[in-house]
Amino acid sequence: VMSGLKRKSWGDVIGSSAVLALAQLNNEKAFNALKKLTKYGYPARIRELAAKSLGSAGKGKPEVVDLLLGLTYDKYVMVQLNAVATLGELGDERAIKRLKEITEGHYESRVKRTALESIKKIQPWIETDLKTSDLTEKIEELKMENAEIRKKAKK
Repeated sequence: VMSGLKRKSWGDVIGSSAVLALAQLNNEKAFNALKKLTKYGYPARIRELAAKSLGSAGKGKPEVVDLLLGLTYDKYVMVQLNAVATLGELGDERAIKRLKEITEGHYESRVKRTALESIKKIQPWIETDLKTSDLTEKIEELKMENAEIRKKAKK
């Protein structure tokens, strides 16, 4: 598998397949290789897939969340996108603060949208809370309208 990472191919197809194979191995050596592959110096596509694969290869390891949080600041948007998506899949509450920052101030809409989706995966009740607050506002509006109609009806 590791030799596939060194082979040159169009669009890094061979290297990408090697990264995906590493993720399937689910052992410490594969996990360490994936961590290394997220670093600058490797082709962007390889780094992107390594970020995505860390979720399955590093499940249960506390350092994975820290590594992925660091990758959300990467220069390459697709690495950021995959790191954000993987944080959602891991479901670790420690990612919420950074994910909220991304939803409020990131320049790329795909990353913002993925951050919001990840927050919803980690805290599924948020969407329910948002809907409830919308309904509460609507009820208050209807109460005010009703009061106005009753006032007019009394005249």
